[in-house]
Amino acid sequence: VFVKTPFGLEAAEAGFGVIAKGAFNYLGFLNRVSELE
Repeated sequence: VFVKTPFGLEAAEAGFGVIAKGAFNYLGFLNRVSELE
C-alpha cells in the first residue's frame, strides 16, 4: 500500500517494513500453533 506523501519513498519503505514485520510475526504464530497440534 503506497501512501502519497511528500516523503513517498520513505513512507513506502516504512510501510514495507511494517508489512514484513507482520508477516514474520504471523509465520511465528503459525509455527507455535502447529507445534501445539
